[in-house]
Amino acid sequence: MSQARRAASIDIGSTSVHLLIGDLVDGVVEPVLDLSEILGLGARIAAAGMLGREARGDLVRTLAAYVDEARRLEAEPIAIVGTDPLRHAADAGRACDEIERATGVPVHVLDQDEEGALTLLGVTGGPIDRDLAIVDIGGGSTEIIVARADGSSFVVGLPLGASRLTATVVADDPPSRAQVLALRREADRIVSAAPDLELGEVIAVGGTAYGVARIATGPGFGERVIDQAGIALAVAMSGSERADRLAELFGLNPRRARIMPAGAAIVASLAARYRIERIRASEQGIREGLIRAILRDDAGWRDNLVRGTKEQSG
Repeated sequence: MSQARRAASIDIGSTSVHLLIGDLVDGVVEPVLDLSEILGLGARIAAAGMLGREARGDLVRTLAAYVDEARRLEAEPIAIVGTDPLRHAADAGRACDEIERATGVPVHVLDQDEEGALTLLGVTGGPIDRDLAIVDIGGGSTEIIVARADGSSFVVGLPLGASRLTATVVADDPPSRAQVLALRREADRIVSAAPDLELGEVIAVGGTAYGVARIATGPGFGERVIDQAGIALAVAMSGSERADRLAELFGLNPRRARIMPAGAAIVASLAARYRIERIRASEQGIREGLIRAILRDDAGWRDNLVRGTKEQSG
């Protein structure tokens, strides 16, 4: 067995902010510490166009505590990346400056191709021998990373996220039947504009997708494979139970449970649009990919990301 190398990856998403400290041992990222805090940054940006002083303060305090934990556990290097919220917030530059002053760690705001490349690396660990698609359902957007066995890949970005869709449509807990139908209509509208794709094997990543999979397969299952019946169950359960009840039944964060009806609607729309029969949910993703990248390429990790041929937007 080779000697473990330890690093820390932090990502700033629309729904939550995550820390993963992991050891890379024989090509496998073994978690040492995995933390998340739901800050709801995407909802704040949707309402005001910016994070604002209060949200920036919450974010800086959370990340400063994460970096302290990483240093206490002797994780080196440490990398912080921002995705959808920092691509859109009017005060993103100010937030990045405040984070760097508080932590001593720069923030890399990723474009969708870079985000997709890291997610692909996190899920697969490297080259693949089959065609596959990774669906990353975030709070503010959804990315479909299409990877081919010949090494080519590209990212399709959709302006469709569980937090954004919830804020647009849902007023009640649980949502009314009319709101459940409106979630699906809006998801269908956006997904229908996406390009035609041949997806191959489909893997769903992200906290929302994994939450949908927990509802679809039950809390006691190991591997999370969602079929058409499971998708229908997730839509029905998330649309009829209160968020606190969903959280209790399926081990979800209560704030995450609040956006599950939208998450289930997005999964259902994607499955219908691309005739997906089975989706495997994975807990691997961007943070594992970032650990691999920074340990492999050191300070040059961002320059050396495998880039897709081009980004396509739906």
